[in-house]
Amino acid sequence: MGDVQLTVRPAVPMGFLVAAPAIAAMGVVDAASASGSDELGIYWPHDVVVAAEGTPVCAVSARGGYDDQGVFVRIDLTPSDGASALPAEANLEDAVRARFDQWERDVSNGRSAGGAWASFLSDYFDREPRLGKRVEVIYPNGRVAATGTFAGLDVWGRATVTLDSGRQLEFSPEQAGIRLA
Repeated sequence: MGDVQLTVRPAVPMGFLVAAPAIAAMGVVDAASASGSDELGIYWPHDVVVAAEGTPVCAVSARGGYDDQGVFVRIDLTPSDGASALPAEANLEDAVRARFDQWERDVSNGRSAGGAWASFLSDYFDREPRLGKRVEVIYPNGRVAATGTFAGLDVWGRATVTLDSGRQLEFSPEQAGIRLA
């Protein structure tokens, strides 16, 4: 399977579009589940992996823009080493679009009033296999920012890591990544 690219136009507040890559990753996992595979998970913030081993399956990226039809998000799904765990492209596109449609309905109905990730956060928690495990927080330049336990996520998609001292740090997807320690 090659790269899958699609454009979505979710009718959500502009500030909520920070959740678009996570929504797309959820759609990829939904597609695999619908095809009979429950082996995929999501490494925060939006990398699809084989949950049991962390093998990369699909890198998800999103970028927004504005044209004569309004706001759009361009989603790119790039298969990785474990891509054999992915269903056909058509199923991926349908599942990603369905996940965006559900998110849009949830936002419209007030189920995301607390933040962009609020309506799907519980489902996302179930798909992040590193929660509760020892992790390193990595800055974009590769430097380790902190080591601790991956304690949770908030409604804006920020990861919380609890240090050995008990102090908790929060990181947005734009600030840092997380890897198993």
